[in-house]
Amino acid sequence: MMSFSRINKSALSELIIHKKSHIISMILLGIAGFLYSGTSMRKDCEANINWSSLFFFTVALIPLFFTCIRVFRDMHDVPTADVQMALPLSSRERFLSRLMTICYIWIFPYIFFSGVGNVLSTLINTNTSYTGYDGKIIEYASAPEMFAVNIKVFIWGLSAALFITAVTVLCSCCIGSKAEAVYLPAILMIVISVLPFETVSYIEEKFVDVSVNTYSDSSILQVFGFGAVFCDMYEPYSVVIVLVNCILSLGLIALAMFAYTKRDAATVGYPVVFRVFFEILMILSLFSLFQTVHMNRYGAEYFALFIYFVGATILRIIVSRKDITPVKIFKWTGVFAGYYAAFILFSYLACITNGFGANFKEPDKSELSYSSVSVHVNCGGMAEPGDTFSYGNLSVNAIDKVTETVYEYVAVQNSNPKYFLDSMFNGVDRYYYYNEKENNLDEKDRYFNCSIDILVYDNIRDYNSIVFSVSLYLDKESAEKFYSDMVALGPALRNKM
Repeated sequence: MMSFSRINKSALSELIIHKKSHIISMILLGIAGFLYSGTSMRKDCEANINWSSLFFFTVALIPLFFTCIRVFRDMHDVPTADVQMALPLSSRERFLSRLMTICYIWIFPYIFFSGVGNVLSTLINTNTSYTGYDGKIIEYASAPEMFAVNIKVFIWGLSAALFITAVTVLCSCCIGSKAEAVYLPAILMIVISVLPFETVSYIEEKFVDVSVNTYSDSSILQVFGFGAVFCDMYEPYSVVIVLVNCILSLGLIALAMFAYTKRDAATVGYPVVFRVFFEILMILSLFSLFQTVHMNRYGAEYFALFIYFVGATILRIIVSRKDITPVKIFKWTGVFAGYYAAFILFSYLACITNGFGANFKEPDKSELSYSSVSVHVNCGGMAEPGDTFSYGNLSVNAIDKVTETVYEYVAVQNSNPKYFLDSMFNGVDRYYYYNEKENNLDEKDRYFNCSIDILVYDNIRDYNSIVFSVSLYLDKESAEKFYSDMVALGPALRNKM
């Protein structure tokens, strides 16, 4: 049966060893909390956060990273492992005592100093007012409003700390070597944070290419890792994103405890104890690299793939140490090819499902005040006299019909196998022609670049704005039908007004 008393005593004894890290963290977090007390907020405005406090908080995350590695050194240091595993503690109690030590060193000081900074900023910078240069009275936000902002910032900081702790602790529990315990967590944190953004960008730009200027992406793909840092803290969904980020980090910590209980002193010294963990790291890393390669339109895709293959092989050699044979290198080549094939399959599914539905983005008509709607259509290379036309003076409801028609042709484009293969391996740009004399291509190899823009005149802001834009690459038959459908759509919409 677990004993909190034993866990706490072990944590306090471990705390003595890490006294310097504790002091450094206290100083940095104390300065951050003190500077945050200067954060103010005017009524009905965004908070004027003291960014110098966030700088010191960010610097304080560095000792947190190394503290997590050193506290769990019994996973990659033989003398420490012999001592720790001889103590009268169960594996779960040892794990929890290590987490408690991290809490004493960093988490508890963060809660205390951020709490002090939040309270001071609420007391000092609320319910006051002053006269501006124009003679108007400027009021500060009320205490509840300021407190709500401070709570958001507190959770945001806690999510960053929990993410670093979770990834570093999980890696420490799956790794038995000091060197890998440092650089693999750093790689994994970068990959986890970058991959969601890159995946969303890859899907939307590669196979959809729809732009909506009133569209806010609060996708669940962006909630984990340091992606939460880029959330708009003044949007309601931001709190949910950051809380989900914290929950996922706690889930990784629970997974780390499971890995910790499966370890013994015999595994200390192995670069990677659990191969599944390393393969997951490789898959995530390589998918990020593959996406980067296939978004490159400068002709260096295959050279980049070769460089990435060499880099992946070197990493496997480093992790394998002396256990290397030519057969293993051929095996790693096959694994790399298998991951690449899986990525191609993923890309194909993204293409035929129209970006997994990512293209069903429409302007939020409630965000702008429209007086009239205009539509501009361009079909490059069409045989008709003038391949560009426009129609205007439409009602706001016309937007829905235009986007519905456009998405029908997005599906036509993405269901074309040739389009997928060209977009992945050749680039459809090279098959799009402006002038038949410049690019003498067979008709079956040509693409017509069809684009459409929806513009509105905003009464409130008093300017024209593009609220919807899409670019398509269609074959000749589909492009001609798209052109004729869009020509016929304007009068049909006006007749319904």
